[in-house]
Amino acid sequence: MIRVIQVGFGGVGKRRAALIAESAKATLVGIVEPMPRQDDWPDVPVFGSLPEALDATDATAVILSTPNGDHAPDGLLALAR
Repeated sequence: MIRVIQVGFGGVGKRRAALIAESAKATLVGIVEPMPRQDDWPDVPVFGSLPEALDATDATAVILSTPNGDHAPDGLLALAR
């Protein structure tokens, strides 16, 4: 089972989270959103930062749905873990 952290929870992030929820091969273990609304996904922990989510979960994958300029630093951070 692929354990996924979804980074960014705007329109694209929510659509990607829904696809993960439908998958038999993946599960959503965390959402990273600086201004979260827990009622969107009440059974999934919400974190204010990617390092916090990586420390608190056993994620094996990270999906970045953030502004393009954030992809490289966040991707490198995830790979370093």
